[in-house]
Amino acid sequence: MENRASLATTVLAHRNHNERQPINQLPPELLYVIIENAYTQVSYKLLFALRSVCKHWMDIIDSMPQLWGQIALHQNANLLSAVLHKSPTQPLDVWCREGEGYRLADGPTFEERVAVFLEHVGPSAGRWGSLHYSAPTNAEHERMLGLSFRNLKTLYVNISGTAVDYTAAFDAPKLRNFDLWGLSLNWCSLSNLRSLQICGCVPSPTVDEVYVLLKSSPDLELFKISLNKASPTGHPTDLSGANSIPILLPRLRSLSLIQVPFVSHPRLLDLVEAPNLRRFRVLQQFHYESYDFTPMLESAGRFLGIFRHPCNEDDPSRLTVSGNTNNISITVGDRWVFLRNLVWTQGTRQQERPASLTTVLRQFDARLCDSIRVLRFFGIRDDQELLDLAQF
Repeated sequence: MENRASLATTVLAHRNHNERQPINQLPPELLYVIIENAYTQVSYKLLFALRSVCKHWMDIIDSMPQLWGQIALHQNANLLSAVLHKSPTQPLDVWCREGEGYRLADGPTFEERVAVFLEHVGPSAGRWGSLHYSAPTNAEHERMLGLSFRNLKTLYVNISGTAVDYTAAFDAPKLRNFDLWGLSLNWCSLSNLRSLQICGCVPSPTVDEVYVLLKSSPDLELFKISLNKASPTGHPTDLSGANSIPILLPRLRSLSLIQVPFVSHPRLLDLVEAPNLRRFRVLQQFHYESYDFTPMLESAGRFLGIFRHPCNEDDPSRLTVSGNTNNISITVGDRWVFLRNLVWTQGTRQQERPASLTTVLRQFDARLCDSIRVLRFFGIRDDQELLDLAQF
C-alpha cells in the first residue's frame, strides 16, 4: 500500500512538472497537429505514453477521436471498449488477421477470437471505413463478411490455403477499394469501384463478369487480375454478344492481367479505352503447351504502343526487348508484356519468340515509333533472329 501511494505521488509530481513546460503554452490547435503527426502507429502504446505526460495532454488526446480509429483482433476487451468510447462517430479501420499480434499456438483458436472480437466491435460495423481480413480456409467467413458495412470504403481479404467461393450476401454499398486473395463472390454485385485487385480466386470471374465489373465502375483507377485458375485459353463464348459496347475508363492508370485466359481476355482488352493509362502489365507463362498467342499479343500491343505525351513517371522514348531461351519481354516506359514457354528451352518452335515481338510492334502507334530514341536488347545476343529485328 505504501509503495502504491509513493508511486501515485511520483506520477502526480511528474504531471505537475510537465504541465509547466513551455510547450503547453502552445494553442491547442497546434498541439493537436503535433500529436497527430507523432502518432502514426496501430499500437496504442505511444498514445497512452503521450496521455501520461500531463492532464493537459490527456484532455487533448481524449478529445481527438481521429486518434482512436483503429481496432484489431489482438486487442483486449478493455482497450476495445476504450477505443469505441473515445471515437463515437469516427470511421474505424479494423484489422482482423490470423496470427497478427498473437501466437497461433497460444490460447483460443482464430474462430473463438473472432467471436469474442465481434461481441465488442460488431455493433459498430456501420461505421467501419476499412477492413483488413486475413483468415484460414475453414473459418466461418460469413460471421465477419456477413455484417452490414454501410460505410465501408476499403476491403482487403486474404484467404490462406484453398480458395473459398463465398456465396452469401455482401452488403457494402459504398465500397470503393477491393483487394481479394483467394475469395470468390458474386462479382456482378460490385459497382462504382476505384480499385480492384483479384488474385487466386476460385472460381475466377468469367470475362463476362469482368466486363460488367469494368462497365459498372467508370471511375476505376486500378485493375489487376492474376492467377486465374480457369483453363489457359478460356472459352471462346465467354464474352457474350451483349457485352460488346466499348468501355471508357478515363481515370484508369494501372491495368494488369497476370495468367488469365489468353483467348477470351483479348476481346475484353479491345473494348477498353483508357486514355490516361500509365502502368500496363501482361504476363503469360506456360510449360510445354503449344498455343496461338497472337490475339493476346495484338491486344496487349495496342496498350503497349499507345502514344501519349511523356511525363515524369516513365520514359516512353526507350524500347527494351529482353529474354533468354524460354521467354521474351517487351517494355516501353512503365508498360510491358512478358511471355514464357518452357518448350522454347528445348530448341523447338524458336520462331515464336521473334514472331511475338513482331506481333506486338505492329500495333504501335506511328507517333510512338517516331518518338523512340533508344532500342535496347538484353539477354538474347545468341538469338540471331531477334538481333536481325534491331535493324528495322
